[in-house]
Amino acid sequence: MSRLGQYISENLRYPKAAQAAGLAGRVFIRFLINKQGGIEQVKVLKGVSPEIDTEAIRMVASMSSWLPGKVDGQAVDCFYNLPINFSVR
Repeated sequence: MSRLGQYISENLRYPKAAQAAGLAGRVFIRFLINKQGGIEQVKVLKGVSPEIDTEAIRMVASMSSWLPGKVDGQAVDCFYNLPINFSVR
């Protein structure tokens, strides 16, 4: 989880238009980690604004591979929900 937090802090780009408008909030993203650890089916469950939601999708879709979930020692597809905070600093 610490590596995920580090990835987010290094790769998340707050959209300038959203920042200028003072838009902030938490985007909830859902994505599938496939059997090979790849990221698929990135979707906004709860968004803030089109600009912020698009950035959250971009960042998640560009993540490197994860370790896939396992059931009885076999790799399986699994969904993951991720909250991403956008705050004006």
